[in-house]
Order: sequence, then C-alpha cells, then structure tokens
Amino acid sequence: MKKGKFIICLPVLLFFMSFRAMCADAKTAPLDLPSKEALATMTHEQKEELVQQMKDRTETIKAMDKSQLTKDERKQLRAELKAMKKKPAQSPESISPLAR
Repeated sequence: MKKGKFIICLPVLLFFMSFRAMCADAKTAPLDLPSKEALATMTHEQKEELVQQMKDRTETIKAMDKSQLTKDERKQLRAELKAMKKKPAQSPESISPLAR
C-alpha cells in the first residue's frame, strides 16, 4: 500500500517542482559569464556592456527578499556574486563592479 502511494505521489511532486522552476522570473536567472578566452577577445564596448549587466544583476540580488528563499537558493546567490566578483579580475583591463 505504501509503495502504491509513493508511485502516485512521486510524479505529482516532480511535476510541481519542475513547474516552480519554469515559473521563475527571467530577471532572477543567473548571469552567464564568459570564459577567460572569450573575455580576452571582447571589445571595450562588449566589456562595458558585461560590466553593466553585472551591476544590474548585483542590484537585483541586493533588492531581493531573501527571507523567502531556501538555504540552497541563498547559497546559489552567494556563489553567483562570488563568481561575478572573481571573473573580471582575470582580465587586467576590465573593472569589477563589486570591487567599488
């Protein structure tokens, strides 16, 4: 009997979990940072645009209501901020928006 309930509940649970992920706002999606090689081949305008995107994403994260997030979601946000802070440091001519 327990196995039958499990078999019925598992797909329903997975459906609701995937639905929640699909409903996430595009503004909360992590920023896709370029690789070190791609960063080296970028023009100055592209680098300025990337820095502006990073600033916007940083402000979005700061403005979020983190009290409603799970521990894993907060951990992902911290990791994303660390990655954004670390990535521009790999290129000497780019400026980190988080270092200011």
